[in-house]
Amino acid sequence: MITIKADCEMVARTTNRKQHKRSPYPLRKWSRRGRAVADFACGAAVSIGEHVLSAIALVVHSTLNGVRGWRSRRPQESHSAQQIATSTGNSITNTVDVFQPLRLERPNVRFDDIVGLEDAKREIELRMVLPLRHPEKAKRYGIRQGGGLLLYGPPGTGKTMLAKAVASELDAAFYHIRPSDIMSGQVGEAEKNIARLFETLHRQPRAVLFLDEIESLVPSRKRNGSTIMQRVISQILGEVDGLEKKPDAHVLFLIGATNEPGMIDSAMLRPGRLDTKIHVGPPNAAARRRLFQTLLADRPVADDVNADQLAARTDGLTGAEIKELIGKAADDAFIESVSTGIPCPLTCEGFHRCLQTIK
Repeated sequence: MITIKADCEMVARTTNRKQHKRSPYPLRKWSRRGRAVADFACGAAVSIGEHVLSAIALVVHSTLNGVRGWRSRRPQESHSAQQIATSTGNSITNTVDVFQPLRLERPNVRFDDIVGLEDAKREIELRMVLPLRHPEKAKRYGIRQGGGLLLYGPPGTGKTMLAKAVASELDAAFYHIRPSDIMSGQVGEAEKNIARLFETLHRQPRAVLFLDEIESLVPSRKRNGSTIMQRVISQILGEVDGLEKKPDAHVLFLIGATNEPGMIDSAMLRPGRLDTKIHVGPPNAAARRRLFQTLLADRPVADDVNADQLAARTDGLTGAEIKELIGKAADDAFIESVSTGIPCPLTCEGFHRCLQTIK
């Protein structure tokens, strides 16, 4: 309070010394008014608090300096009205603030590189690959190029690998999108991200859009009452329906992946959207044996290690879990080799010990 009164009196004395050209009142009168307001501020401090008192002091300061009123402050225009990402060769130059994770990929994995999943690969090839490789026959039989399918199954079974193989087989641009890439804390920003995403896709002659964890992007509206998600779902459905209106020169393949297909909104699974559903489960015995043979080919292995026995012991494990098992066994053998100074191969006992930590 004492400080504010001193400030006001200092302002009044300053005004008394300087002639203000625009002031219609005598300087002495302004000085008296400044002191009066300062005295009033000090007396009101007990009841109205320091914050209001500071505001009064600011008013006095502005008035004594010839300011006719408060300056209206305009909010600065947001410069986050982002441009749409454009493609440059095999890379993406992205100028979007919120939607930075958009990246173009050119996978080099093909169906022959994927161990097992023969039924899934055959169904995907029939729905997506063959119509584009044989366009005349596809047109004659009324088979549409592009379209969508849903890959569902437990984590680590190869859904992402299958989607990348589709892009590689078709020489198409590949976009891997997760829910965190789309959703935003700002109202309406998620819908804008979706619109930007699909506009970017339409600039590619061929593109594969892989929507990972799609149950979080298009959840069932019966179970989710969020108004934000209602708008997001409507935006996605509208963009997917608009794919059929695009010229034939632009072919877009939409692939969704989920661990919980029952959580997806039923509208997303209607014909023309993700109407083809393909289960991607753990590898069978033959696929597990081939996976062990492939991953152990360049590692030192003891004579008691047998791919058939390992395949029999790992029934129910996914491909990712089998890779983890081999990695742990290799780590143990490497540490023992470093500590003893003697080369130590991967042993059957080591695999059995590591298997207990995974199952």
